[in-house]
Amino acid sequence: MTDPCNGLLPKPLADALEQIWRGETADALECEWLDFKEDPVHHGAGNPDAKMVDVLLDASVCFANGPAEAGFIVVGVNDRTGGPDAFTGTERSGDDLVSKIFLKTRPSLRVEAEETFVHGTRLVVIRVPRGLDVYERTNGSARRRVGNRCEPLTGHERRELEYRRRNPDHTATASRIGVEDLDPAAVAQARALIERQWRAKGDRSPAPGTAEGLLHMLDLFCDDGRLTVAAEILLARPHRLRPAVRLHVRSTPAGEPVTTAFSDPLVLASTTVVEAVTRRTATPVAQVDLGGGQEASAPSVPAPAVDEAVTNALVHRDWTATSAVEIDVSPVAVRISSPGGLPPQVRPDRLLSTPSRPRNPLLMRAMGALGLVEQTSRGFDRMWAAMIMAGRGFPGWRRTSSPSMSRSTSSARTRRSSGGWRRCARSSVRRSSTTSTPWWLSVCSSIGRCCPTGRRRRPCSRPSRTLSGTCGSWRGRGWCGRSTVTGRSGR
Repeated sequence: MTDPCNGLLPKPLADALEQIWRGETADALECEWLDFKEDPVHHGAGNPDAKMVDVLLDASVCFANGPAEAGFIVVGVNDRTGGPDAFTGTERSGDDLVSKIFLKTRPSLRVEAEETFVHGTRLVVIRVPRGLDVYERTNGSARRRVGNRCEPLTGHERRELEYRRRNPDHTATASRIGVEDLDPAAVAQARALIERQWRAKGDRSPAPGTAEGLLHMLDLFCDDGRLTVAAEILLARPHRLRPAVRLHVRSTPAGEPVTTAFSDPLVLASTTVVEAVTRRTATPVAQVDLGGGQEASAPSVPAPAVDEAVTNALVHRDWTATSAVEIDVSPVAVRISSPGGLPPQVRPDRLLSTPSRPRNPLLMRAMGALGLVEQTSRGFDRMWAAMIMAGRGFPGWRRTSSPSMSRSTSSARTRRSSGGWRRCARSSVRRSSTTSTPWWLSVCSSIGRCCPTGRRRRPCSRPSRTLSGTCGSWRGRGWCGRSTVTGRSGR
């Protein structure tokens, strides 16, 4: 068998053609990247030219919308006959077929065609690269490759494919590093996390003993055997001049920050950063009277909200950007800024109702397998619920002037007691002995009006307003220390 295709004919395809020559039928060898077509001219019925173009249009669109890196259509082989009789051949021009496929698809699909001779029989091999968009025929027909079949694209499947094609997963692309460049401590930590997950399910089996085995189990190899970017992010140490996270801690809201940079692989940094932020937000800023002589300490930001906010920023950031995730912690708020905005079709005011559209699906799946994130699209829900249950304000989201998304969780509100949603218990909350900022300063009413010259715990003299919102109608006089303090409380 000769192959003048200059590398177009890959070895698996050459092997498949040889198997057909030896007696295998072509349809038994068809798969998600390979299809065989006989030239209709041998059938002697109808318009063979139109039939050939029709068949190739369907097959080309099918492969372009499929999962394979490239699909191959071999013209000139009968797919129901084995042996030399299957090679019926074709005299068609490859350039002509390429032109017709280009003109009769939307968007115009560029394929490659080369002639090759197999045991003296002329064939045309058409290579269809995986598309960057969703392709269809000019008549609106669109199909996708599923195994060895071409199936119509439903409306839902089409929208999902459009989203994936227009928002490719950077973490699933090939990395420039090898297995030998992975951090041993990160690999050991990943192995320990896997075993912990298995133990929780009653499985006492050990995790894979080699880095290669661990990577295969987490599906972190490309099809060609190279590491994925997700593997590099998780298990390799980032460049020392490009830390993954910077943590800024302020003793007062307007104070100078003390900055710590984290340059560990993500499997190590995710836990370290969450613990560091949680330690700095666990200090109680208020004591809430639950009645009956019982009191409860209220941390500045609840730990579940910190966990979800930090993990969300690390997993869903734009990893094509070189900037770090910035976390600013002060006594009254935690602000997190991560590169990249929300995915398309996701709005900040619809985060609780929009289906999950992760920016980095492969990285998220690997983190889920390690138990570092959940994969049920409930992370933001839990962050929201944790803030409300702790009597805090709702988490805030906004796009900054730089290409990043900022998340903010604040300790500025305490609205909930053991009896459910109630008025802010101004008489039952006192200044914490462990913080330099009086609690009443952070909950000065924005419903009532603060007195420009008001003093501590002095009722406002101006008429109050009524606000109807999530927590019901709130009325009353605010308590304020100065006019610049913002927040919400009420009677």
